[in-house]
Amino acid sequence: MAVAGTRNVTIDERPGKWFRGQQLICRLNFSNRHKLPKNLCVELYLKVMADYDEVVRLIEGLSNEISELRAELRAELRAAVERIETTVQIQGGRLERHGALLQTGSRWTARMNKWFEHNDRMLAIMDERNERLEKRLRQLESGRSQP
Repeated sequence: MAVAGTRNVTIDERPGKWFRGQQLICRLNFSNRHKLPKNLCVELYLKVMADYDEVVRLIEGLSNEISELRAELRAELRAAVERIETTVQIQGGRLERHGALLQTGSRWTARMNKWFEHNDRMLAIMDERNERLEKRLRQLESGRSQP
């Protein structure tokens, strides 16, 4: 900024160039040369600085709220993950017990099937033997009764 007279302030800068004023970085985007009265510039500067302080205060408050919210969400997430892990561990133990029961049950079922098949074969053999013995006995009895 350059003072072009006692009453006017001349702003002659390219668009997008940055000016630094005490705690404020103000982007002036003027495409042409503008002359503003000095009292208007001062008034605008004071309003901008007052607004800037308010904006800084709001941003700090928002930052604090975001930090608190982040901490709360992190704690809730950790608690939820712990509950899920506990549930998964319980389910894992239950599934292991079910698997052991199924495996044991299938082993016993296989043994029972083998035993039944063996007994069925033995009963079939015994039935055949009984039939032969009965047939022989009938033949012997029918042969003795005839003479």
